[in-house]
Amino acid sequence: MCLECTSTSSAGTCLACASREGASGAFPYSRDNYTFDGLLNLALSRWKQHWLSLALAYGATLLCMYVPAIGLGLATGSLAGFGSDAGELPLPAMAAQGLAQSIGFVAQMASQLVMFGYCLDILENKPTGLARALARLRALPAALLQLLLIYGSAALCAGVGYLLYRLIASAVTPFVAAISVGTLALLIVPVGIYVATGLVFTVLELAHNPAATVLSGIETSWRLAAGRRWSISGVLFVAGLIGATGLLACCIGVLATAPLGTLLYTALFLAQKQPTPPNARAVAQEWPV
Repeated sequence: MCLECTSTSSAGTCLACASREGASGAFPYSRDNYTFDGLLNLALSRWKQHWLSLALAYGATLLCMYVPAIGLGLATGSLAGFGSDAGELPLPAMAAQGLAQSIGFVAQMASQLVMFGYCLDILENKPTGLARALARLRALPAALLQLLLIYGSAALCAGVGYLLYRLIASAVTPFVAAISVGTLALLIVPVGIYVATGLVFTVLELAHNPAATVLSGIETSWRLAAGRRWSISGVLFVAGLIGATGLLACCIGVLATAPLGTLLYTALFLAQKQPTPPNARAVAQEWPV
């Protein structure tokens, strides 16, 4: 074995084989010692071992996310028929619609926490089970507050942009105002992408760390993304493509591709969070992402 392999594994197994076999019991990659193809091989090998349970878990996730929303949506449609004026929703229908959206949002976040927890246990070779996955629901209030804070900040920025447009429109023609604000928005897009990349691990941190809070989850995600934004963006782009390919098979394929994409996303998070041992040598990037 070369020095690179012996410095990253104490069990006599090189990094690539450890990622495929999972025999070492620990996550084989670290912040300065991972490759794209290594993460993909790891995610694929663990998916092969747990494909059935992952498909069932993701199917249950979809049911929890959409069945309550669809049921309340049908109720909304029934209540809308009692409106006095055409095209005007009565108050009960509006209330049911808002309730449906709120329940769907909470169910989606709860399902994400459970799915993330299950994938984390698989990748870290920890015991897997429904009870351990459901234990991640303890972080549901923090996750909801976290997203409320992030979306609220985004809405505030959008409101400032609208007020800026109104201010400019009052001084010049609407066309000139639209061009000016549009140009400013295009200039701000890279800033938005930079900020969004720094927030991609907020929910995963809550699912992984029982002591994480609303603000510490955001701070940890931002710190993990520092200096790694190109790599993170590249891996997440591929993870999204993997999950989207399931839509080509009448959406049924999502039960296979979405868990694989989630495993790749989760493996990227664990690699960023785990520090590199002092004696480890950096792995050459086969895929320069």
